[in-house]
Amino acid sequence: EFLPDGRNITYINHEQMQSTKVDGFEEKGSYFQPIQYHAPVEMIETLINRSSTCVQKLGYNCKRSRLLNTPVSESQPFSPFGWWVSRQNKQMDYWPGSLPGSRKCECGLFGDCFDVGKWCNCDSGHADWLYDGGELKEKEYLPVKALHFGDTGNPVDRKEGRYNLGPLECHGDMLFENIITFRKQDGVIQLPTFEMGITSGDIFFEFKTSLERPMVLLHSVGSNGDFIKVSLISGDSIQFEFSAGKGI
Repeated sequence: EFLPDGRNITYINHEQMQSTKVDGFEEKGSYFQPIQYHAPVEMIETLINRSSTCVQKLGYNCKRSRLLNTPVSESQPFSPFGWWVSRQNKQMDYWPGSLPGSRKCECGLFGDCFDVGKWCNCDSGHADWLYDGGELKEKEYLPVKALHFGDTGNPVDRKEGRYNLGPLECHGDMLFENIITFRKQDGVIQLPTFEMGITSGDIFFEFKTSLERPMVLLHSVGSNGDFIKVSLISGDSIQFEFSAGKGI
């Protein structure tokens, strides 16, 4: 989608776009729904890595159905009834609108949950409908790969949940928004270290120069001796070097 102000937004839908009822799943995480997107994983990862920001909305409506099973301190094991799974197949420890590692929903961050002693509205176990949700903004974990829920009793009691998961929504294009001009021979820019084996990513850049002598275009060095290096060897030759550390 191209907006009048020049911004562009890309949406990737999935097969579970509709509001979905969860009922009759009492054990923690016993309801399991993998999310099937309308694009290959490789294409989605390329889009995320190239976009300036990506978000995905996720919400849970609950009636007597608990969510993160809060409060729970860092010294205690995290044992939620419901959670979302990241692109890396990791069980996440926060709910949309909150922060990674917080073990909270959005209301828990601001201290305005329905039950002030809980960190999610749903964790109050209230007999009427409540809601926890928001936007997931940490694009390195997106898109949501799967959802788990529990504490929804059986089909004849009053426990029930309902979730809504929106499309992956990515904004901007870092390829064309990050343009740097070097006016000195020793000019550099510092970038975050690329963690081999931990994060996935692409190296994609365009450049032009009137100089024909060798020059280093990219050199990222890790703490274990690993590195990535891209050099201009001559006017039409590029050299790519890398080491995964420990002599690999």
